[in-house]
Amino acid sequence: MLFGGRPLSDRYSEQARQADAELVALSLSSEVANAYFGSVAAANKLQLLRQQVQLDQDLLDLIQLRHDQGVGTVVDVLQQESQTLIPLAESELRSFENLLDILVGELPDGNNRIPDAEQLSFDARMPPLGVPADLLVQRPDLRAALADLVAADASIGVAVAERLPQLTLSGSVAEGATSSYEGVLSSLAANFTGPLLDWGRRKAEVERRKSIYQEQLLRFTELFLGAVEEVETTLYQEQKQREFLKRLRHRRDILQRAQEESDARFKQGIDDYLPVLTALQSLREIERDLIDEQLELLQLRIRLHLVTGGRMPQI
Repeated sequence: MLFGGRPLSDRYSEQARQADAELVALSLSSEVANAYFGSVAAANKLQLLRQQVQLDQDLLDLIQLRHDQGVGTVVDVLQQESQTLIPLAESELRSFENLLDILVGELPDGNNRIPDAEQLSFDARMPPLGVPADLLVQRPDLRAALADLVAADASIGVAVAERLPQLTLSGSVAEGATSSYEGVLSSLAANFTGPLLDWGRRKAEVERRKSIYQEQLLRFTELFLGAVEEVETTLYQEQKQREFLKRLRHRRDILQRAQEESDARFKQGIDDYLPVLTALQSLREIERDLIDEQLELLQLRIRLHLVTGGRMPQI
């Protein structure tokens, strides 16, 4: 079957390869987004750690005003914890920044691409996703598989057509000349006999292309069902990650109040410094955890765009 002078199967095969190229571009954009926000998370954590080191030093100075002996060691341990984590955060930041350089086609230069004030935040509203069938026109891998399926179907038609004799009829049969008439009969016989004698090979070609079609159909079905599962799973994971973050922030707020209260009681001379250090250490840990979990939430949203084909309409 021809379309615009070209076999229909070739046309759909070309569409499939174009969709494959779109899939590569979509995957690359997802990698860039993950590297970018991974860099943001590392920078935020590094800034937090440096702030914690400074706050620990302020606390140490305050405690030493109240006590002459036996307090420096405990605070030093807390301060060293934050200082120890700083090189790891610096290494993580540089790794993400170098990856970002490579993904945008440049050599790593040791400079940060992300703005200093960048944060791990985005619109919490879920974009309209439509129905599962919408994935057929959005996901490049599904469009490629569907085009391959149509191309395989068209190829079956081509193979079946090739099993038939190829005849070109003209008015020469009616000319009445015996020699010409015999020539036409000979030509007709040759056209019929060739495909008939070669019937086994042509039949095998039809069966081969039918097998290809069945294989493409199975591949498309598995891809489509897998795509629906990926979207559903990612949506559920984002929902649960938001619930987890909400509880984590609530716990952070409780620890913040506990730390402020213990600090006030210490300054009033009611309690010693140990409750202050205990509350502060727990608060520091959860502040670092919040950065990691916020990055996880953002990565889930990036994945949602990836598994829906990157074409979700804006609200």
